[in-house]
Amino acid sequence: APDASLTIDRALEDATGANVVSVGALSASAVKDVVAHMLGEPVPISFCRQLWEKTGGVARLVVEGARAAAHAARGQALDALDVDSFSGAGSLGALIARRLELLSAGERQVLAVLSVIASPVPVATVALCVDTPADLSERLAELENKGLVHAVGDDVALLSRAHERAVYATLSTVARQRLHARVLATLGDDADVRVRARHASEAEPG
Repeated sequence: APDASLTIDRALEDATGANVVSVGALSASAVKDVVAHMLGEPVPISFCRQLWEKTGGVARLVVEGARAAAHAARGQALDALDVDSFSGAGSLGALIARRLELLSAGERQVLAVLSVIASPVPVATVALCVDTPADLSERLAELENKGLVHAVGDDVALLSRAHERAVYATLSTVARQRLHARVLATLGDDADVRVRARHASEAEPG
């Protein structure tokens, strides 16, 4: 049954993967509170009810659905959006994948690198694996603002394991091989043998 007492903080904690125990389904009222909190503006009841119906009130789906809506809206009223266009697939991975389509190629490359390397990753390491390291700080700031990555001291990580899996799943076999090879080339002689072996086994031949 929907948890009418679920707080915004608990919902967001569950959505980011920080809570290992599911907090249960959100009520329609809680969905409205969470979405309004995330978007920082009043949210039409009609939109929240559609989102609640499509996601079943699952906190992680609600949060990703709200983020997808924010990107899809691009200035138009939320109640004018076709909720099916970004939440019809009914899975967290599908929602994340839909959001990835709206990112720039450079932003997607940063996320791809993070999905290949076990998070959290030193920012300096990420810089060695992207095409334009000079733009990395700006891209990381934008991705954090979009709720896709978060800082961990001097390191950076994708928001959750679900995000890592969703990003990695969007990569072709060739793209994965090339990224593993690129990461392998950045590892020093003192790198963990198991880490080197994992990337070597996934890298492209030769």
